[in-house]
Amino acid sequence: MSVKFSIDIPEGSKLIVLISMSSNLKDLKLNELIEVLKERRCDITILIADTLQKYNTDYVSALKMGDDFLQENKQILINVKVLRWHEYIESHKEEFEKNRYLVELKAKKGTTFYNKMVTTYSTCAMSKDLESSLEYQKEEYAAFLTMSEFTYHLYPKSISDGMAWLYKEFPDIRKPQYISVSFPSLQPRMSIFKTANEEKCDIALPIALQLTYEHIEAYLQTTEISELTKQLFKNKLDNLLILTDEETNQKRHKSTTKLVAVN
Repeated sequence: MSVKFSIDIPEGSKLIVLISMSSNLKDLKLNELIEVLKERRCDITILIADTLQKYNTDYVSALKMGDDFLQENKQILINVKVLRWHEYIESHKEEFEKNRYLVELKAKKGTTFYNKMVTTYSTCAMSKDLESSLEYQKEEYAAFLTMSEFTYHLYPKSISDGMAWLYKEFPDIRKPQYISVSFPSLQPRMSIFKTANEEKCDIALPIALQLTYEHIEAYLQTTEISELTKQLFKNKLDNLLILTDEETNQKRHKSTTKLVAVN
């Protein structure tokens, strides 16, 4: 088994790994992830989102989910900092409450943020009903806005529409960069991310990207796929571009900071 990150993680990074109770990030996968991060000398915090499930079940049952997870993975989590959801919220209570108010304000019914959260409910199937999903997301996003101490946020799924919009809605609040984690069973034999004639054409798209573009164009033009499906696909692309912009902005900020320090 191997671990793949959506972007490369620098050695020594401070990061938080969020584990939801519906996640398959446990046992061998969790062990492999932690080992890879330790090899890179990362400062790791595991956040168990157990009591966040109170919007889908009762609090006691949500707490037991966390107990069971910790018991099943106790050997893997030795020498790793682990926090449970209620512990994290309590330790950041004042900031969390302030951010919860801001999220409520920005995510009023009819706003783009609200619509993105509704789409998240429709596509992620993580809550029993829309109202529960909205409350779940608001608490998750408010907590996420308190995580400025971390450079990266790792999660074993692609970013949701609501979470992606959070980056755009709160540009002035420092947030950890979102990194999706996957465990591919196969690795490509060779890279195809090179242009047909790289030396002669510096601005040509690499073959893989050109083919990707052509496939996307054909996909969006076909009448065999519903408009709803096309819209969901467009949302995924939007999310990817938002994260790419966020990464670029962070790199530009770091470069500017270094330049100012030198001068």
